[in-house]
Amino acid sequence: PGLFERICDAKDHPSRFYLFEDTMPALLQLRAAAFRLGLVSNWSWFLSEILDANQLSPLLDCTVVSARAGYRKPHPAIYQQALAALDLSADEVVFVGDHPHADVYGPLAAGMTPVHIDRFSYHEAVPGVARITRLDQLVDLLVPGNVPAESPHIQ
Repeated sequence: PGLFERICDAKDHPSRFYLFEDTMPALLQLRAAAFRLGLVSNWSWFLSEILDANQLSPLLDCTVVSARAGYRKPHPAIYQQALAALDLSADEVVFVGDHPHADVYGPLAAGMTPVHIDRFSYHEAVPGVARITRLDQLVDLLVPGNVPAESPHIQ
């Protein structure tokens, strides 16, 4: 009795999650450049605890998690919830994610500009979609006047 709950608690425990070293500096730079930041995730009810433990919550203007939204990426409704929360139209949004189906093709279908972050080169490049291997490369793409990092991985 209770095994499933204990497994879920262990899987979602905030201590099991860490940020890549480039995450916080990149998000801080984007905030300093006046970007609104949101998170759309196919995750469980406990995502907010993970975000809090990693000090990400204060940087986010909205968080839409599939468990609470009632839809999983790439369903258009989950992206629409984020757009409404940010008060932005799809053509004003750059959506960054690591999975081609949910984070590239889903946002494309919703009218957003996707950027594929493929830290470990797991996926083929999607033609016409920027591909980065580090989040700080996103800053190079989006912040005017920022000098792009020399990297063969920005495509």
